[in-house]
Amino acid sequence: MFKNKLYMEPLNKLNKLKEADKGKGEWLERVVLKHNSKILIIPANEIIYIEAQDDYVMLHTERGKFLKQKTMRWFEKNLNPDNFLRLHRSFIARLDAIVQLELYEKESYRAILKNGDKISVSKTGYQKLKELMNR
Repeated sequence: MFKNKLYMEPLNKLNKLKEADKGKGEWLERVVLKHNSKILIIPANEIIYIEAQDDYVMLHTERGKFLKQKTMRWFEKNLNPDNFLRLHRSFIARLDAIVQLELYEKESYRAILKNGDKISVSKTGYQKLKELMNR
């Protein structure tokens, strides 16, 4: 849009400051989305897990499934890491929604969630989950 350096420099500084503030406990508390002809507000603690869907994500909640045009990376950065963990490149789960881990294949696990869904857990996701459980 504007390629004027005088305009872009303060904007870049503002964006860096916003990102720096994220680490100070300002986590996403709710997700606002459009569903049919309604605007829904979904509290973060109602999200069971998030699934990658190309340029969108599918929010699996206690009320149902909802599509949101954001990236997994955005949710990973903005959800409280004390409550949510990226278990796989395609899944972020709320930690207290995980009821069981099961061996799926050799060195491959699946998380069973409180709603009965089963999601893949990568080796990295498994290691992170193991570290959290051992605290």
